[in-house]
Amino acid sequence: MQKIFIKRLIELMEEKDMTQCELANLIGTTNVTISRYINGERSPRIEIIAKIAEVFNVSIDYLLGFSNTRFVNNFSNYSELSKIEYKLNELGLFGPDKKLSDSQIALIEKLIEANKDFINNLKDKSM
Repeated sequence: MQKIFIKRLIELMEEKDMTQCELANLIGTTNVTISRYINGERSPRIEIIAKIAEVFNVSIDYLLGFSNTRFVNNFSNYSELSKIEYKLNELGLFGPDKKLSDSQIALIEKLIEANKDFINNLKDKSM
């Protein structure tokens, strides 16, 4: 889990072109502390993880590697794709170290194809 956290923290900082010092200032800690997180010398407390997630507008689950989707907020606000990913993760079929196999993707595609009318009816009702 720590390796995933470090990797994602570095990626998020690079995407925002943010320095360790800037992140430290935003979450109320020091540059040295951020450096220790990145070097794996120290693990952040949950309060710090929550602040980091807020700064980058990602979920704690994403930051810690429990999800590959960067969604935020509660489950009712997740995108449909995130809900599916969450359910697959619950079943042990998907996660930070797991990818869907070709046969699993084919099965999902068949389910969608077989239920196209139902799906289209849902779309019509929501518009």
